[in-house]
Amino acid sequence: MCQMTAEGYAGTGSPDRVDALVWALTDLFLEPAKRWRAPQVRTL
Repeated sequence: MCQMTAEGYAGTGSPDRVDALVWALTDLFLEPAKRWRAPQVRTL
């Protein structure tokens, strides 16, 4: 990920791994957080 620049990928190897990592982290962290922050009415 550190070798991604504004012009594109500047390193050796496959930039697809960076893309896969971003999608994996999105699925693992953002999706559960959406359910946790769902607004709801609280009762006493």
